[in-house]
Amino acid sequence: MKIRIKFKKYGLMKFIGHLDFMRAWQKFFRQSGIPIAYSEGFNPHQVFSIAAPLAVGTTGDGEYLDLKLSVESYDMDQLKKQISAALPEGVELVDAIILPEKAKAGMAACYAADYVLSLSDALKAKINDDEKIEAFLSQSSIVVKKKNKKGKINDFDLAPGIFAYEVSGKSIRCRLATGSSLNIKPELLMDALFDYMDLRLEQFTDTLFYSIHRIDIYQSTEPLRTLIEFEQNEE
Repeated sequence: MKIRIKFKKYGLMKFIGHLDFMRAWQKFFRQSGIPIAYSEGFNPHQVFSIAAPLAVGTTGDGEYLDLKLSVESYDMDQLKKQISAALPEGVELVDAIILPEKAKAGMAACYAADYVLSLSDALKAKINDDEKIEAFLSQSSIVVKKKNKKGKINDFDLAPGIFAYEVSGKSIRCRLATGSSLNIKPELLMDALFDYMDLRLEQFTDTLFYSIHRIDIYQSTEPLRTLIEFEQNEE
């Protein structure tokens, strides 16, 4: 039985890296008492995965985890109660659904994500020009240097993965490609914005000059649906 859960990650939990967060989920599932499935072999481990893990320091309202149960059926209301009771401050269960057998894994299904980039007062005072930010985001090409898995640094164009944006006050809301074929990290986008504005980190006295919050992750564009909504509509 395959399950997809949607959860929020906030507060101090945003400072936990992905591997430690995975270990934390192992503990949450053990405490919850749900019949989660284990892999076979000499070192059995719980069968679950997180779609598009957040970077350290990033919060999210629409995060997804796929897990497998060792039973063929289970009461979903009971499962939600058990998991919610095991979660600490900083992690909150939003929803859970049963996945069809042929459903794509969460990471394979990801297409885009909505982010809010909130600028500090000091950073906004340095930029203080919404039109210039929009001019940066609307460029046909935004080339940055990016290191691949083999450690080689290549040119990487961010522009094809910026699907939508809105600049308002101290926040930039943007929809970025989030998938296996094209993945735009908001941190790279902000680094490129800094270069475009000719800003340097040493110009700021505050260490947190912007924050990143992910609103949700989407699987399709027409109509735009979240990973959970898509599966519910397809059943």
